[in-house]
Amino acid sequence: MFNVRGDDLRRMRVRKRKTTKQMANYLGVSRATYENWENDVSSPKVNQFIQICAYCSRDISILIQEIIGRDDPSSIEDQEESEEIENTDDTSEYKG
Repeated sequence: MFNVRGDDLRRMRVRKRKTTKQMANYLGVSRATYENWENDVSSPKVNQFIQICAYCSRDISILIQEIIGRDDPSSIEDQEESEEIENTDDTSEYKG
């Protein structure tokens, strides 16, 4: 399961140039409910999240991959490992 963050929702809303009230009206929830989502007090249901992505013209599959990658500790370890490999100086000579 992925965990959408309020920052994700806020970014999509701001890119769409909508207010929290406009987003809430579109989704059929109160403004307070929508603001709670953006403030990480609670989260939208999956169907609401899909509606938000569609309304904001955001590719849901890409956003879900970003969220899963961000929330998956093994992907962070893999990223750190690949960065270490990239930072290895292959031109240095071995002096054993």
